[in-house]
Amino acid sequence: MLNLGDNREILDRSPSDYFATIKENLEDKFMSVLESHFINDEALNAIESNDYEGFIAQRSSLIIEKVNQLTTQ
Repeated sequence: MLNLGDNREILDRSPSDYFATIKENLEDKFMSVLESHFINDEALNAIESNDYEGFIAQRSSLIIEKVNQLTTQ
């Protein structure tokens, strides 16, 4: 979602702060971009609360679910 330069720019900012900037920049595309990066409403709520562990837990479950879909028939 972020390139190296952008990642360095947000280094000292809280996740809720830089996600607000991302939301502002993406406008109506925000949720579709998040979904394409395995970030659902619950993960977004966690990041907006600066709950990084909750964010990782939510996002991990989405990634694992997708891997299981792709690898089991």
